[in-house]
Amino acid sequence: MTGQDLGRLPEGFRWEETGFGLRLWVADCEVLEIAPRRSGWMITIHLQDPRGAHSEVAVPNLYRGASWACRWVHSRTHRLRELATAGEALPVGQ
Repeated sequence: MTGQDLGRLPEGFRWEETGFGLRLWVADCEVLEIAPRRSGWMITIHLQDPRGAHSEVAVPNLYRGASWACRWVHSRTHRLRELATAGEALPVGQ
C-alpha cells in the first residue's frame, strides 16, 4: 500500500508504513496510527485536541482505516496543524 493508494492528504501530512500498519504525521508530530487488533484494526489518535472526542476508532481493515483517517484529517486540518506546532496536544487518555 502506498500513499497514493490511501487518498489525498492535505499539504504537510504524510503516511509512514510501519510493517504492520500505518502512521500519519504532520510536520514532526505523529497524528495517528492504524494497527491490527484482534480480528480487526484500530485507529489510535496520538495528537489529541484538549477539546476533542475520539482517542480510538475500530475499523474492519487497513484501507477503511486510511479512508476514515483521510476524512477525519480533512475535517480538522487547521486545528491539527495548530496543535502540532503549538504543543497544545494532550497525550492520549488525558
